[in-house]
Amino acid sequence: SLNTDLYEQLVRGLADGRPRSFVPVPESTPEISADSAGGIVFRATGGVYAATPAGLRRITTGALLAVGPSRWLTLDCDATHRCRPYAIDRATGARRAVPAVLSGDVPRGLVAPNGRTAALFRLRRDGTPVPYLLDLSTGASLPVGVSIDPPSEDNLAWSPDSRWLFTIADTGMVSAIDPATGAATELGVALTIPGQLAVRPG
Repeated sequence: SLNTDLYEQLVRGLADGRPRSFVPVPESTPEISADSAGGIVFRATGGVYAATPAGLRRITTGALLAVGPSRWLTLDCDATHRCRPYAIDRATGARRAVPAVLSGDVPRGLVAPNGRTAALFRLRRDGTPVPYLLDLSTGASLPVGVSIDPPSEDNLAWSPDSRWLFTIADTGMVSAIDPATGAATELGVALTIPGQLAVRPG
């Protein structure tokens, strides 16, 4: 087990009449965040774990770079610290190496619902995180035509069809990003910070 000192973390069944599900999570867990599919993820001894109604599942012993409803993006290293990113199918657990050089020292990103593209951050020379898009099959990257503030997964939201990536620009205005081009279109809507973007089917 992870730890004998556990508490119960509610992860499902809030208001739909179904039985509530509780999953044991270590009390000392410092970082708990949403997993983009109705569960939570957290770092504890041994790696990064997902807590879902089915129980706990270790995602990686390395770094979790991005979450999404169908894919995880992780960075795993061997005993000599040779590190590679992997796209992990959440349904089957199948792992596929991503041909890209990625860092674990950046804010976490968000994988599109179709599992093809991840919205990630990289650090400029001055240490400022800047957004970009990564093709998880080819490893090709595409700059994003907007500055995002704050740079975090909470400030990213994919449309259910993966056609658009929404974010809050450093101007406080909501922008829609075309993942095919990286071009951003300001939508004329301001969102007060702190806030969290969310998109649902119409």
